[in-house]
Amino acid sequence: MDLDRAKEVLTNLTAHALLERCDAARVAVDHYGSAAAAAKEMSASVDAIRKWSLLSQLPRGILWLIDTGQIRESHGEQLARLSDEQQQFVLASAIIEGKLKAEECRTAVNTSKDSGKVLNDVLSEMFGITFSDPHPIMLSFEGNDFIRLNEAAWTRGKRPADLCKAIVVQWLLNEEFASRMNVRQLGDELETVGRQLKKMSLLDPWP
Repeated sequence: MDLDRAKEVLTNLTAHALLERCDAARVAVDHYGSAAAAAKEMSASVDAIRKWSLLSQLPRGILWLIDTGQIRESHGEQLARLSDEQQQFVLASAIIEGKLKAEECRTAVNTSKDSGKVLNDVLSEMFGITFSDPHPIMLSFEGNDFIRLNEAAWTRGKRPADLCKAIVVQWLLNEEFASRMNVRQLGDELETVGRQLKKMSLLDPWP
């Protein structure tokens, strides 16, 4: 996004999507050096530029939660106070799980910073949120897909829900592994996986 487009977005925020607002604020602050300077040069709200610049630092997954209304912008401002991305996802999960208000998030972040305790311990002690309860994955299967899922799971001696969990866990592990690889390594890995998939059928024994 160029500076002219950023000014257009920041002077008419309601007409633009969340990601555009974040990008515009980031571009403006990067160019002018501060939210105050950007607001003066663009005749825009300094509070708005400061807020959207702050939110632009959040991971895309958390921005998606804000954009879809699952958490509030005020939650996002508290999440952005955490420098560790993993901790941001911990708090975001707590917001969804425990219906935490923004002020409660502020208290949790302050307590974690002041005491030096990890956020998980703070959330457990203050709000009883431990993430220990099972969270079933709700997947919609119908018709032939439902039959094929049952067949694949039972052939492997698993319940359909357990097979789904195993697939998701394996995918998450692969994603974590891929994030640590360079592009060339990732391409080689995908080529190997592609060859393996061609040799497999749905009913091959689950590893």
